[in-house]
Amino acid sequence: MNLVIFKLWYLLYFAANSCLNPFLNVIFRRYGMQEQVIGGIALLRPLIGLPGGIIFSAVADKYRKHAVLLLLCLAVSTLMRSMLYYYSSMVSHIIVLVLISGATSAPCTTIMDSACSAACSVEGEAYARQRMFGAIGWGTFSFVSGSCIDMFGIAAAFILHGVLMVGTAGPTYKVDFGPLEGKLHAHREHAAQPSFSEKIYILWSNIDARVFFFMTLIMGTAVGTIEGFLFLYIEDLGGSSALMGLTLTVTCVSETIVFYFSSHIINFLGISRSIHVCFLAFFVRLTAYVSMMYWPSVWFVLPVELLHGLTFGLTWSVGTKKSQLLSPPGLEATTQSVFQGCMFGLGYGLGGLLGGSVYSHIGATATFVVELCILSLGWIGSAWAEYMLLQPAAPLKPKYMFFDFIDSFL
Repeated sequence: MNLVIFKLWYLLYFAANSCLNPFLNVIFRRYGMQEQVIGGIALLRPLIGLPGGIIFSAVADKYRKHAVLLLLCLAVSTLMRSMLYYYSSMVSHIIVLVLISGATSAPCTTIMDSACSAACSVEGEAYARQRMFGAIGWGTFSFVSGSCIDMFGIAAAFILHGVLMVGTAGPTYKVDFGPLEGKLHAHREHAAQPSFSEKIYILWSNIDARVFFFMTLIMGTAVGTIEGFLFLYIEDLGGSSALMGLTLTVTCVSETIVFYFSSHIINFLGISRSIHVCFLAFFVRLTAYVSMMYWPSVWFVLPVELLHGLTFGLTWSVGTKKSQLLSPPGLEATTQSVFQGCMFGLGYGLGGLLGGSVYSHIGATATFVVELCILSLGWIGSAWAEYMLLQPAAPLKPKYMFFDFIDSFL
């Protein structure tokens, strides 16, 4: 029963967010904002969201108040996003609302991921098979929201978001944080346990952690560019909101499949190789967007979106696994928050800022060319750091690779 609640929470929470979040930049441009302003908002959000997520998660870890903080953050972030509808012509008000909602929404998935991972450890189940229900919710309702925007206007996105977020409150209240808080309590009772600030220092002094967080930062710039400007590009090429929603449905089909098999993929390839597979998927995806203006139809974007299964599903799964391994005892939610903050906060924001500037001055194609260069250089740099500073992974045995992969499912 405990894991069913997690599945329901992920389903409703990501369904709610899919109805509004992916369309915000399109909505802001319809409000009259320039792409450069939209990119600036994308950078400001993590400046508040990253420290906000880390602080809220750290407070939840320290005082064992995960349920209270989660409910509070869900309520405030939902209220702030809903108010965006009423301030369509006031940029300063929009910025304030986006910043507050970013700060309060940042710890939500962090806290829930930590609780779900702890519960899965007790139940002997895979975390990714709970998290994939978020992909199902996102893929299902993003198309519904896009179609409703075309038919009824942008108000439909805000209504769907609010209704589903209210529905999320039920499973949030029912989540059992006992396994997570019991794990944290056990660490706290352990003799000679370092202080909270000392744990933060231990985490940051780990070279492996710094290389990993740099990797997630680089991939985060790609996420910020894609999520920030792909829909604007599709609109420029004549695509509808329904097509935008359908791209998200396609991404979530692939994401769900990858989430389901992610533990087998990671066990087979190892964490390091899995991360480099994610880099490769980002590289191919961005290369496809560079050529997008030459396609016979904008609808050809749909098969490209299948790569999202790797660029998000595998990235999230391997990042969560790596964060668990890197986390000092008692910093489980905090380490998850740093991972998510680097990728979906600071990296996302930098990608949005740079992308907005390039989009405004040069155009969409150049936006993806610049991001492709950033990703390539970051990939090369992190691979070099791994090779020079960290122990390389044991080589795979090609003769037995296929059979070992099949065995991993048995």
